[in-house]
Amino acid sequence: MQIEMGFSAVEAMLARIHNVADDKRIAFQGRLKSLLKAGLLPHVQQGRGKAAVYGAGDVAILALALEFAQMGVGPERAVEIISSNMQEIVRSVLHSVRMQDSNVGEAGWSPAIIFFDPNGLAPLYPPEADQGVQVKFANIEEFKDEIRETLRSQGRLAVISITAMIVEIAKRSAADIPAGMQNFAEAGFGTALVHWAKTHDLNS
Repeated sequence: MQIEMGFSAVEAMLARIHNVADDKRIAFQGRLKSLLKAGLLPHVQQGRGKAAVYGAGDVAILALALEFAQMGVGPERAVEIISSNMQEIVRSVLHSVRMQDSNVGEAGWSPAIIFFDPNGLAPLYPPEADQGVQVKFANIEEFKDEIRETLRSQGRLAVISITAMIVEIAKRSAADIPAGMQNFAEAGFGTALVHWAKTHDLNS
């Protein structure tokens, strides 16, 4: 199963997720276009006479780039982080879809987490000093241990839950669908996301 959306539908859904005010939507659209211009989704065809089409995976990548933006990471750096860690992100998405029906606190609940040093001054660093994003699969206790160990050697740490992000996208994708069909719509988005992830996972 595949899902195809136009830019306006994707922008509207992401704007709802981030509570963007109606009078700020043009500015928000500009943020999204800056990410695309920076090369976030190079395979998406855009131009005069051809409407861009976004699949489930494209929506997830755009959503993740916006999470980085919420952390103060600029478009070029967000694109660099995502492109250089795509395999880890793909596996995080697969893991997150499996966690979608689990509740927080249940045995085995283990969200896919990215934690990293935002390195806001990274453009000023020499290349060898720049640090990449670490993508971790961990239960809550292990995650606390990882944070404790990481903060021994650095003073900054940002955390993004890919699992929470994927669950929110799935819910929003069904928000405008009649109540009786919402679970089906959420499952459809999850199926499309799994298809995308498996086609991008070099180890699958």
